[in-house]
Amino acid sequence: MNIRFAIACFFILFGLAQFWGWMQQFSLEQPIFVLGGLLLAIASNFNRRAAFPFDLLHQWLEQRSTQTTDTSAGE
Repeated sequence: MNIRFAIACFFILFGLAQFWGWMQQFSLEQPIFVLGGLLLAIASNFNRRAAFPFDLLHQWLEQRSTQTTDTSAGE
């Protein structure tokens, strides 16, 4: 076995053990979990953004652009 590989594995495992100990002492309040869940839900459904409420912005922009062209055509 290569000595560099053994040293790298040692440092990775040591870092993971230290991180695990730090995470056991770390506590998050419930609103943080709710916010995280909300962000995960938005991220997982991002490809479906054509549905409500994201489509409202698209419809509003289309309506505004047609109003602008209608007023410029009437002059």
